[in-house]
Amino acid sequence: RGQTGTAASWPTVRKAAASAGYADEPTQAVRSYVALLRNLSAGQSAVVTKEAMNLKKKALAKKQYGAALSGFDVYASLQGRSAMPLVTKATGNASRVYRVGVLEIASGFMQAGDYKALAEQAKKLTGVEQKEDIIALIGNSGDASLVSLVKPYIGNANDGLNIAGMNAAALLGGEGVAVELVNQMKKAGASQKVVDVAKEALMTYKGNVDDIVGVAAAQGTEAGRVAALEILARRGAASKADLVLSLTGDNNDKVAAQAYRTLPCVATAEQLPKLYQLLNTTAQTNVPMVQNAVIAALKGQSANAASQSVRYNMGTSSGNADRY
Repeated sequence: RGQTGTAASWPTVRKAAASAGYADEPTQAVRSYVALLRNLSAGQSAVVTKEAMNLKKKALAKKQYGAALSGFDVYASLQGRSAMPLVTKATGNASRVYRVGVLEIASGFMQAGDYKALAEQAKKLTGVEQKEDIIALIGNSGDASLVSLVKPYIGNANDGLNIAGMNAAALLGGEGVAVELVNQMKKAGASQKVVDVAKEALMTYKGNVDDIVGVAAAQGTEAGRVAALEILARRGAASKADLVLSLTGDNNDKVAAQAYRTLPCVATAEQLPKLYQLLNTTAQTNVPMVQNAVIAALKGQSANAASQSVRYNMGTSSGNADRY
């Protein structure tokens, strides 16, 4: 009596959790066990550390990964970086739920050296997903100095590792990353998934990538060129408006079609003469996109100036006034 929630409760809650097979079930025995661990962790760290390790081991043996992670979480909250050997061991576990859970907990106390140690561990692991989890952890660290740990995976023959490397490097940034992403996007034989991942990363990449993306739009694989034009559209790359305009006449139909879709996103007043010319000569299906490009290019001009511009070109449109 009066001892509930104290160390005297250990035998009862420990036995109840074991009887429940460390599963999350109606009696909530495991939750009571973990709650007791947390309640007593401040005053009885040595005992709680031992109990938390006991919970982790036994739950892991039963493949009850939620309970195992709870045990590890309590253990790590007391041991901090001293828990790194357990983290390293966990990276080889067959359960992705457990691996990722441990890595997420560990990210709260890991330092640069720990990330480097795990990068070395990744080289020893045979499972692709096991490697991917470590690469993702490094990418989510927010430490740009660690980008060299993930860049080697970019271009890996395994799409999963290649994609993990691209995503992590894009999050961390750094010299040469954007170039690597563009190279993957335009590489001959690249899967559509790789192209799409590189594209998405470049769409939101910090820093100006217009020039290198522009090169990919001008030449390379069809998928890479289309993706590059989509990036220029998303980023509103006005510096590449002339290039996009020229690509509306590309021999590749898909590239030309995407160039038309990109045009309204990048057009400026400098392109107006060519836009009016294109509006007069393009196929009817492209007219709405060119019209939108003209509207975008006229922004910033006074209403009177814009009106005069349109009226003048309408008058010289050679029978295509309805396009204005």
